[in-house]
Parts: sequence; C-alpha cells; structure tokens
Amino acid sequence: MADQALQQSVYSDDLRQVKQYEGRWLARLATACSIAIATTLLIASILLLYFFRGPDVRLALVIGFIILFAIGVSISTAATRDSVFAATAAYAAVLIVFVSGNLGDTNTGTFAGYIMGNGSTSTIVLNGTMG
Repeated sequence: MADQALQQSVYSDDLRQVKQYEGRWLARLATACSIAIATTLLIASILLLYFFRGPDVRLALVIGFIILFAIGVSISTAATRDSVFAATAAYAAVLIVFVSGNLGDTNTGTFAGYIMGNGSTSTIVLNGTMG
C-alpha cells in the first residue's frame, strides 16, 4: 500500500516490471543513507581509537578512517576534488587531535622538578607536560 503511494508510475511487459518513484522520496532516502554513513564513521572512529592504545594500531585506524571518509564524501556528494580534500583534512585533524590527547588516561601528567633557594626563600621549578 505504501509502495503504491510512493510510485509515480509502473511500466511492465511480459519479462519485467519497472517502477518509477518520485524524486523527493529518492532524495530523502539518499540523504538518510549519507547521514547514517557519516555518523557511523565518526562514532566508530572515536570508539575504536579510544579502546585501542597501541600506536601502530591507532595509526592504521586513523589512515583507514581517513580513506573511508574521503571515499564516502566523494561518493555521497557532488563535491569538487578540492572540497573533498578540505573536508578530509579537517576530519584527519580531528582524529589526530583525539589520538594525540590523553583522553581516558587516569595519569594527568608527568612532572620533574627541583627546589631552588637562597636560604630565606624557596622556589619550586616544575618541568613536564599536562595530559
């Protein structure tokens, strides 16, 4: 019943039947598929990069997701090459920032320091990085 409401017309002969759908319905379906693919790529990349801690594995995941993202943008949009490159570079930058941060680590940083003083005052000098 719903299938008939979406159809614009039906052509048939003895061997086959061809259904033609409205353009709006197909455009909405394509948009929904694009959104689902993009969302899955973003969420899957963040989850996998969060759970895998090895640098080699993370590098391989980042490269794989960048390639998948570029292919997905190329296929699902009518973007030009330079737009695909710009979007892929932005996506890669987000992944690199995520990987380079210490998200999820309980260690907040590594510090080394020493105390300097002249007898009446003391100064604590810390060298290190915050995670």
